[in-house]
Amino acid sequence: MFISFLDFTTFSNEVKIYPNPGSGNFSITNINDLSYPITITVVNYFGKKVYKETFLHDLQEVNLKNIYNGMYFLFLM
Repeated sequence: MFISFLDFTTFSNEVKIYPNPGSGNFSITNINDLSYPITITVVNYFGKKVYKETFLHDLQEVNLKNIYNGMYFLFLM
């Protein structure tokens, strides 16, 4: 599995994602303790949504070990 984060300008000062690239499990850390929720959406190469969750925590663990190997795109909104 390959997860990479290409354009991270909007949240770059507020959120940290690691490891990058990942192997199925990764963490999203809310560095500045955001006062609004962030929605994580992961889609596969074909645009099919494989994961979606909204959080308002300092640390969010994401487990994608149950999906097939491939390239996925992560969106934060």
